[in-house]
Amino acid sequence: MTIDDTKTLHEKLSDDKASLLKVLRLAVNEGELDYWWERQNPPNEPPEVFRTFLKKVKGPVEATWIERESQAGPHGLLGEDECFKFEDEVSMLGIKKRYFIKGYFFNKGDRKGVCIQSFREVLKLRLMK
Repeated sequence: MTIDDTKTLHEKLSDDKASLLKVLRLAVNEGELDYWWERQNPPNEPPEVFRTFLKKVKGPVEATWIERESQAGPHGLLGEDECFKFEDEVSMLGIKKRYFIKGYFFNKGDRKGVCIQSFREVLKLRLMK
């Protein structure tokens, strides 16, 4: 048994020494994922693409933290006050795609998961051989 095995989910998701990418992966794989899949303007990629992105992205990600503007949605009142946002890219099958990601963790004071407000493709390049 490792030290991580004895930590609660909240402790793992609140670890200041862990990278944002590690915390995101933990939140999605061990916690709850609130994914805004019905977002229209602009639309989000399907949640399966987000999960694939998390598996493939190498990191580290350089996130900007901003004040959350809305309390809408099922976790809006329970979510933390700051959102993270960043862009990063993955390459698959000879295509490089860059994505924009924005979200926040919930519940404030007892992290249980992550809300992904935006996950959209911002650039797509076919790699030349």
